[in-house]
Amino acid sequence: MRKSHGRTGKRPEMMEPLEQRVLLAAGPIFSTNSVRRLYSEPIGGDASGSRVVRYKNVTSKSVTIPSGGVVISGAHASQYKIINHFDLPRGLRPGASIKFSIVFDPKSSESAGIKTGLLTVLTTTGASKSVRLRGIATTGVGGAHEPSLQRLFDLYQMPIRTGDSDPATGSLDPQQPNDETFVQKMVKAGPGLVTAYPIAAYIPVTNPSLRFGYYTAGNAAARTQLFTLADTDAQSVNPNATGSITFDPGSATFGFYNTIPSVKNADNSERTAFTEDALNTWDADPTTRRKARFYPLKSKDGTVTPNAYVVGFEDLDADPDFQDGVFVITNVKPG
Repeated sequence: MRKSHGRTGKRPEMMEPLEQRVLLAAGPIFSTNSVRRLYSEPIGGDASGSRVVRYKNVTSKSVTIPSGGVVISGAHASQYKIINHFDLPRGLRPGASIKFSIVFDPKSSESAGIKTGLLTVLTTTGASKSVRLRGIATTGVGGAHEPSLQRLFDLYQMPIRTGDSDPATGSLDPQQPNDETFVQKMVKAGPGLVTAYPIAAYIPVTNPSLRFGYYTAGNAAARTQLFTLADTDAQSVNPNATGSITFDPGSATFGFYNTIPSVKNADNSERTAFTEDALNTWDADPTTRRKARFYPLKSKDGTVTPNAYVVGFEDLDADPDFQDGVFVITNVKPG
């Protein structure tokens, strides 16, 4: 069973802009290293790997967490567990922290779908701070067991419509209305770097399980790899990128590519999907060569983030799901 692992420091877990401001401002008692933790795990299997939530005392005085002062509540609280040991009551001096390692463990009696919980830490003064716990319970690993792209957007609380006729299944058969925008190639939108980072991947469990990068528009051979995903992130949300998530294309027009090494073409070469339909010649049917779908990035309240997209890739020529690599791309515009 896949195990998640700790963050690498490549990037923070994706947060809505408002949540980022709240985190940076810090609360009156605690700051946390994230406003939420995300999981994906099959029903009835082993528990997920742990995600760490850190609470830091940001006041100038010591605070005390009393007995019973750490609580997981919510609609599916029983599916989340704190697995590390900590003693309560516990005092925290100014600047001191306490960490909680939390796993997601949907039992075989549970239904598939999004499961929510809330980790809350209280002090003896009555002050509290909560972190959201959100997980997708799947029916298994791979193929028809994988969640739909719409469910992934729902998990991240992105109000993006894929137009999926049945979000309970993995396959994407987009209908209207949906928020997809036609993008084939891009240019940098403004000063600074372009950022591209993964938010989900549902692909075969190999190492590496995915290679991602950019290429010169119109030239499938002119590729520059940015990062890979390991086998531990092959069926996961919020995966760790090994490599760089930023680059500077200058004024050049470019596209993105997504390679799944374990999926082979007829000539035994690795399967690579490009954002330009015309380059996906491994699909013999010219009418189904769309292998990347772009959606404007939206925050939880529906606000569209300028010059930012979520893109989902597909590595098959039949029964597409477009979650074989899902990425947030910023500082770009259509080229």
